[in-house]
Amino acid sequence: MKVSELQHELTTNSAGFGRSKDVQVVFEGTQAGTDGSTIMLPALPDTELNTQQERILRGYVDHEAGHLRHSNVPFVIDKYKKWNEAGHQGLKNIHNALEDVWMERKVCSEYRGSRKNLKELTESVQGKELKALKEYGQELATNSSTTAAFSITSTGLDYGTKHQEEVKGFIPEDMRPHTEQWIKALDDCKNSEDVIEVAKKVYQHLIDDPESQSDPEDFPDQEGYSGEEKEEGEGEPKEGQVDEDGDPTEAGGKPSGDEGEGKGK
Repeated sequence: MKVSELQHELTTNSAGFGRSKDVQVVFEGTQAGTDGSTIMLPALPDTELNTQQERILRGYVDHEAGHLRHSNVPFVIDKYKKWNEAGHQGLKNIHNALEDVWMERKVCSEYRGSRKNLKELTESVQGKELKALKEYGQELATNSSTTAAFSITSTGLDYGTKHQEEVKGFIPEDMRPHTEQWIKALDDCKNSEDVIEVAKKVYQHLIDDPESQSDPEDFPDQEGYSGEEKEEGEGEPKEGQVDEDGDPTEAGGKPSGDEGEGKGK
């Protein structure tokens, strides 16, 4: 397909699938994302793309337009701003992972053809993650929000990619049954607000049980983190439990390369 034809298709599908005629589509850079009114997609090359590359780009559209269709993007962006200002980047990472799993499930249930596109996109992202994991060369920390987010997407975005099982092998063994419960909790979520409540519970779990030694079946009774929007030092976990990035201390696991390599919000 010619690049101009593909660009027209992606632009049209973004508006249609996102249920917004006013949505703007911008092709620039190497990442994808949305702010609720504009969908940012990677810049297209001058040469024609192969089938795999086309599906990856369609996967980006299905993902970002899926956020417009199902996520409360303005609400989420406002939350992220407050969390970042309060030093809770870790809470944002966990929610972003949970929201992606929750949203993509809805997209696939509505449009069966989107699964192929999202699978191709996920396989591309996992390939980069796998390379970074091997370069990192250390066991991922069970008390890291980065590891938790990685565990959620690697387990929840279950498309049967060629990298999936190898990538999941890097999830700390003790965290795996907990991750299953975190993902199961998404079954009862009706909107982004509900997903945020699950994220708060996961975040608090990392503080309460940094070694993942508790019973995973107890997660439904887990209290959610309540200090995400308070002044610094007010209602925060005990000193030493959370670092300046919002991650529980000794959060050594860095499962991906440069920030932004994933699908984006």
